[in-house]
This record gives sequence, structure tokens and C-alpha cells, in this order.
Amino acid sequence: MTSKDPSPLKVKQVIHDDTRYIVCVNSRQARKDAADRQAIVSALKEQLKKVALKYKELWRVERVFRDVKTLLETRPIFHQRDENIRGHVFCSFPALVLRKELERRLNHTGHVFEWSDIKQDLDALQTVTIEED
Repeated sequence: MTSKDPSPLKVKQVIHDDTRYIVCVNSRQARKDAADRQAIVSALKEQLKKVALKYKELWRVERVFRDVKTLLETRPIFHQRDENIRGHVFCSFPALVLRKELERRLNHTGHVFEWSDIKQDLDALQTVTIEED
């Protein structure tokens, strides 16, 4: 076979159950197809990582909402109307922002704490008003 061959085919005759088959293989095309499949698999793996990250973020948001309800000692609320749902989410959102900011500041200073320990410390906080004279 030379580079001038129109297509580098390998041809083989196979007889199976009294049926004659001619099998052709193009090595160049097979290599190209394998590379294409590998590229597709790699792209799909990257997409799966992104999906997994989205689910992880969703899980974190749900955990934060659960923690906020515990911290604020709220009971389960079942809303019937859209505006009530929006209001509930609106009220929960600042708590989520505050938690993320607290975690960011702690990480920035090199402190790493479990959220359960942080909640326990927050529960122990007390407000004291001191009046002088």
C-alpha cells in the first residue's frame, strides 16, 4: 500500500451460517473515529463535573436554609400562595448571604470551623446594654 492508494482498506471474507460477508476496515478512519469518541467522552466528563458542582451547590443551599430555620427556631411553613413563598425565600436569602460572608471572612483569616460549631457559638451570643451615669 502506498500513499497514493485511494483508501487504505483491509478486506476480509467471512462465511457465517451459509451467508458470505465481506468485511472492510479503513485503519485511518478507525483511528479518526477512536479520536472522535475520545474527544466526546472527555467533553461529557467535563459536563458531568459541572452538573455535579451544580448539585453540590443546590445541596449547600438546602442545608443553609435548614440551618437558618434551626438557628432562627422557626417551625416548618407550608405556603399556599406564590407571594408567601417569595416572601419566605426573600427573608431566607439574607441569612444565606450572611453565612457565605462569614465563611469567606473566616477562610480569609485562615480559620476553618465546622458549621455546627459556628451555630453553637452564635447560639451562645448574648446582647448586653450598659448605661453609664
